[in-house]
Amino acid sequence: MSSNRTKTLNTTGWLLHLAGAAVIAMFLTVSYFGLSASFAWKISGRAERIAELEKYLNRAPSIRKKHAALQQALARIKQRVQEIDQRIPDDAREAEFLGQMTEAAQQTGLTIRDYRRGENTEMTSHFQLEVRILGEGSYGSICRFLERIHELPRAVAIDTMRISTEKENNVYPVDMTFLLHYHVAEQKATEKETTNG
Repeated sequence: MSSNRTKTLNTTGWLLHLAGAAVIAMFLTVSYFGLSASFAWKISGRAERIAELEKYLNRAPSIRKKHAALQQALARIKQRVQEIDQRIPDDAREAEFLGQMTEAAQQTGLTIRDYRRGENTEMTSHFQLEVRILGEGSYGSICRFLERIHELPRAVAIDTMRISTEKENNVYPVDMTFLLHYHVAEQKATEKETTNG
């Protein structure tokens, strides 16, 4: 009887060991597949990130080239702004402009009939004075006059221009409004002090 009991106990022990081994095997299997899935997901995410970064790396030379081109364009714009700023005097110098305009008109064959001073407007960084002239000339003389005005040492902008279609002996009436840009000397000095200080 005792040997039956021992046999039963041994069998039960073995069954318990097998059940424990089965549970451990199942736990290890589930853990393995769970970890494998997790790693696969991480690897997949990293592979996508690597592909994205490789795309950026492949585009890097063209991005650098565009960046260099934009830097050069910006440098040219800054230089142009400086050149224009140097052409803006510290006061209106209206009489000087009228003299230069009269000389340009005489040299190009444009006749100035009337001169009218317009509004003087304060802008963000400077002032602008409207100067309107009424005159007449051939199409060629009007074009040459505008070219001479553009070549003046000071910055002058054309605000409006009307050329009448009614002509007499190829002479067209013309109405032009120029904008004379200028700084105020005191304001410019204060800005320089602020920049330097």
